[in-house]
Amino acid sequence: MKLFIFLKKKKLTFSTPSYFLFLTLIFLSTMCIAQQNRDPFARSVRPPDIGIGISYNHNNLVKYKVPGGSISANVTYYNFDKHFIIGLDYTTNINKRNKTIYVPRIGEPNTRRGIFSKIIYNQSIYTFRGGWIFSDNFFLVMGMGLESLKQFHQYRNRPNQTEESVQHLVTGKVINLFYHKTGVMFKVKKIIFEAFYSQRSLGFGINYFLNE
Repeated sequence: MKLFIFLKKKKLTFSTPSYFLFLTLIFLSTMCIAQQNRDPFARSVRPPDIGIGISYNHNNLVKYKVPGGSISANVTYYNFDKHFIIGLDYTTNINKRNKTIYVPRIGEPNTRRGIFSKIIYNQSIYTFRGGWIFSDNFFLVMGMGLESLKQFHQYRNRPNQTEESVQHLVTGKVINLFYHKTGVMFKVKKIIFEAFYSQRSLGFGINYFLNE
């Protein structure tokens, strides 16, 4: 919680996922080195138990409205000896908004701006995921992280306007929220199905288990 307050005070927007990508590379390197399931009679060490996946999350939250759904990518390490999983998630909304509104120069009448409709957001979520392995095929997974929201004003055209029917204007405001989700995973051979509930709504995903 102290880390979240610090990030909020510093107004870190994470406009690009470069920090998160760097952290992902460190995570993968650490997991590859940490795997200790060595067979003294084998010629090589067994590859680490890592899975990669994608998921879809519908956005039903009204206060901080993100239109449509979001897609996320994850990488997860599975330790079957100590019965835990750990990983990283990155989520962003599919139907991203961009600035499409005409901004008049200083002193120019603002006649081309439409009628204000609502406030909406672009979304980026950076999540640490972890959980417990109850059996070789059933896992409980939880995630906590930071949701960064970039604010837009949405306008609809006046009756005599010829521009796009809906336009958007970047306000420059960024809101950081604490994000969490809980879910279950079912492994069938090398495919892992995931269903979860977040503060946004229900979601589902599919993961590919890299090891045999």
